[in-house]
This record gives sequence, C-alpha cells and structure tokens, in this order.
Amino acid sequence: MPGAMLQRSANNTLTTCTYSASGPEFRWLRVEVRLHAPADSETPTRDARDFFAAQFAQARQGADPIARTVSLRAEPGLGDEAYRWFKVDKGQPTAVGVVATRLRNAIITVSYSEEAAGKGTPDAREERCLTEATRVTREVLAGFP
Repeated sequence: MPGAMLQRSANNTLTTCTYSASGPEFRWLRVEVRLHAPADSETPTRDARDFFAAQFAQARQGADPIARTVSLRAEPGLGDEAYRWFKVDKGQPTAVGVVATRLRNAIITVSYSEEAAGKGTPDAREERCLTEATRVTREVLAGFP
C-alpha cells in the first residue's frame, strides 16, 4: 500500500500487523496470527479447530453488531480449512473482506477494508476486498513450514 503506516503488536500467542493508508483512497489491511501452542495444551490442533469453528459460527449467526454480512462461505484450498466473509460496517462507510484460515494449530485472519462508497459497483468492491485478503492469506501461508 503506497503511503502505508505500519503498526505492530505481539504477545506469545497472538501477533498482529496492521497497515493503513488514508488520503483520497482509504485502505486498511490487518493480518492476525493466533497460535495454539503445544506448551499451553496437550491438544493444540484440536484447540485451534474448535476456536476456528467458534469464529465461523459467530460469523454465520451475525454476531458482529456493527457490521452487516453480505456474503459468507467456506473456502477450499486454503490451509486445513478456511472461510471468506464480506461485510459492510454499519457505523463507518467501510467494506471489509475477511479470510480466516486454520493451518494445523494456527489461525490466520486477514482483513482488507476500503471505503464502502469507493470506486466501482458493490459486487466489484466485494470481489476486490476478498481477492486482496485471499492474496495476502496465501502469502502468509507460504511462510509456514
């Protein structure tokens, strides 16, 4: 993202990296990796699977009170399991494409956002946001051994 500002935050089990760009075209990218560590549990992969299932169930139930879900579907071919979620923020004029993936005992969540009233049609905006989030997810997954 041209002109992006980098903000990092990390702890033992959660790492996030957020890029944002303002100006004539607002964009925001957040990458979150949550590790279910073997040191914390005897069943880290099962713990990650359960956490991922709970995340997906919350998305399906519309548990995000500030966003309206436009589309939500499982996405084959990314990690062990994945879903793509497109939503529009009710309070802010932003559209968000989210790709959440589980790879063994790690959960990777990539969110790409832009102005909801940006260029193009709503369908084109959804495709653009989800394509960008998927592209970044593939880059993150490529970094795993």
